[in-house]
Amino acid sequence: MEEKYTSERKNDNIDIVALWRAACRKWYLFAGSVVVCVALVVCYLKIAKPVYEVSADILVNEDEKKGGGGLSSLMGGISGGGFSLDGMIGGGSVNDEILVISSHSLIREMVQRLDLNISYTSKKNFFKKKEYYRNSPFTVDIPESMADTLSSGFVVKVQTGGSDDKIKVLLKKGFFTTLAEMEAASFPIKVDYGEGIVIDKTQFYEPGKKLKFVAHVNGYDGEAEILEKRLDIDLSNKKANGISLKIRESNKQRGKDILNTLIECYNEDAVLNKNLKAQNMLSFIDERLITVEEELHEAERIVEQYKRENDLSDIDAEAKIILEANSQYRKLLLEAETQYSIISMVDSFLNKPENKYSLVPVTTGLPDRGAAEAINEYNKLLLERMRLLRTAKDSNLALRTLTAQIDVMRENILNTVSKAKESSDIARTDLKKQEADFRSRLRGFPEQEREYMDIKRNQLIKNELYTFLMKRREENAMTLAATSPKCRIVNPAYSKNKPVAPQSLILLLIACGIGLVLPVVYLYGKTVFSVKFNNKNDLRRLTDLPIAGEICHSSTSGYVVLRENSISPVAEMFRLLRSNLQFMLPGGGKGILLVTSSEPGEGKSFVSLNLAYSIALMRKRTVLIDLDLRNPKIADYLGLSVTTGLTNYLVSNKEGGENDLIHHVAQEGFLDVITAGPVPPNPSELLLSEKLDSLMARLREKYDYVIVDTAPVERVSDTFSLTRFVDATLYVCRADYTHKNSVFNVEDFVAEGSLKNVMFVLNDTEIKKTYGYSMKHTRG
Repeated sequence: MEEKYTSERKNDNIDIVALWRAACRKWYLFAGSVVVCVALVVCYLKIAKPVYEVSADILVNEDEKKGGGGLSSLMGGISGGGFSLDGMIGGGSVNDEILVISSHSLIREMVQRLDLNISYTSKKNFFKKKEYYRNSPFTVDIPESMADTLSSGFVVKVQTGGSDDKIKVLLKKGFFTTLAEMEAASFPIKVDYGEGIVIDKTQFYEPGKKLKFVAHVNGYDGEAEILEKRLDIDLSNKKANGISLKIRESNKQRGKDILNTLIECYNEDAVLNKNLKAQNMLSFIDERLITVEEELHEAERIVEQYKRENDLSDIDAEAKIILEANSQYRKLLLEAETQYSIISMVDSFLNKPENKYSLVPVTTGLPDRGAAEAINEYNKLLLERMRLLRTAKDSNLALRTLTAQIDVMRENILNTVSKAKESSDIARTDLKKQEADFRSRLRGFPEQEREYMDIKRNQLIKNELYTFLMKRREENAMTLAATSPKCRIVNPAYSKNKPVAPQSLILLLIACGIGLVLPVVYLYGKTVFSVKFNNKNDLRRLTDLPIAGEICHSSTSGYVVLRENSISPVAEMFRLLRSNLQFMLPGGGKGILLVTSSEPGEGKSFVSLNLAYSIALMRKRTVLIDLDLRNPKIADYLGLSVTTGLTNYLVSNKEGGENDLIHHVAQEGFLDVITAGPVPPNPSELLLSEKLDSLMARLREKYDYVIVDTAPVERVSDTFSLTRFVDATLYVCRADYTHKNSVFNVEDFVAEGSLKNVMFVLNDTEIKKTYGYSMKHTRG
């Protein structure tokens, strides 16, 4: 049962009960840890500035999409929709706008406008640190080129009000690198670093006041990256086009300025993009108007010349009756011609090399809806490229990738438009064929009527196209003149009155929790990582060998703690050890018991002596032999002579005389002691003598119990030579003294047969409450 129990306990990882008892004993660790953690939090709360949440809400205005119009309305209801500038631009989703407003370029622009790349602080002592925003006593001006290219920041320290009235300036990068150092008598101060840094006073500067002032200088890009992480931009409501902007700031006004300026930059960027589109469109329309106007004038001149040459006054009135019947075919042919002209315009625009990265102006009125959608997607990519060109270089990877994507899409659109043009041409040819058939039915009309019809139709097409372009030109001019912001500000930046951090109550609760956890971690870590053990359960987890008992710490000054009427905890534990040995020793509890340990100081002699007393109290004849010939202790413990003893007996050539070795010490003659005597020069050889074997054989016959106190096994090999005549080995360990490796060494000794019937005794443990008494633990 004992072997099974210890085997199970050996596999346990955590002894919760032992850990709880250790925690109860070390209550002061918990109290001290909680006090320290709470004190640290109080110090932090005293130093930390309150942080407020600043919020703003905007509503994205969707671009108006106009339906039919343009050529369709001018021409009397041509299907397919008309040209629309807003249709070309399209309305972006709210997620797209979130991407824009949180872009690095906009945040960098906001940082540049507010000069957020330079922050100012002053420090009076460890607990008092003041931040400045718009009220700094000094300003640090760095060149724009430096702020644009600065990859890592530096610190400018200014100290005023010294004994020599000098203004000391120090530029540092990190803790150890000094960039510049100088002294000046007055402001402004120009520091010779880079292209030059100028430090000047402001209206908030107080002359003569002692001040330690620090300016943290960073680049625009570096500060923008920091703010990108701090800004929280998301949908305010999934069912609306609202965007919520939030930032946590210790300075309320700075937080409001950041959000308001970011919204301002966003609106300005949106207006700039819209104006750029409109300006490109205006240039294209003006170019086309010149060409169409010339073609219209030429068509009108031909009509005028034809009428003059053929003396025609009112061809329309004369042909009205006939043309009414043919109006349906003419209308269809006119639609086909118009669509073919629009497709031809798009095809001509796309095939010009100078228009390779220009917006395609016409997306509506195309007979092929797929072509119109493809052109819209193509225009969106071109707009994104224009946006990147304003902030990125030609070698930018994103720009190069986008350009490659545009080139591929352009080839696809060219193929699509070409096919649409072919389809439109086929439809137009078919309508012309039908019209030719109709003309054959009109052969009764004069030839001049048919010629006039062709001329007039060409003039109408040019006129419609010219009117269409003029209308779009005016609409585009109105767009440029009346640009509205991209978003409407629902709630300008505002701050909550109650700070969101630091949260004092939560931090104090966390401090208390950490203060309670740290001692547990310490105690558990001490148990797990300690190379020693301090209780019986720890020993059980280390070995499967039986444990005969444990001896608690003794606070008495004497070496003999067990008397006939003793009821102390240590006396009771020796009685319990005695009872266990009666069941565990072979041969009915009688025989020779060897007592040893790993190192000196573990209490083997103390255990041997008091165990012998304990057995003698049962009126069992007991003899205690001190065979630790190198460092004998029993004689000193009992106050006996050390000049004569077992050593003298073993080196003597005389037979017998063992009775002279025996000292009758106590317990009505039931306990005898044989001391070691003087330390010999060859203890190992003496312990191997046949005379010792003979002596042990006679003592076995004479006494019920023979207890042998021997040398530590990890220091000398004397003990191993004594196992030839012993029945069992009592291995003494000491709590918080014996190393765990020593226990593993014992198992190796047992496996090798160097020690016989080994049982452990754990000495110097903590006092426990037992039946009939309770004593406070004392560690010696």
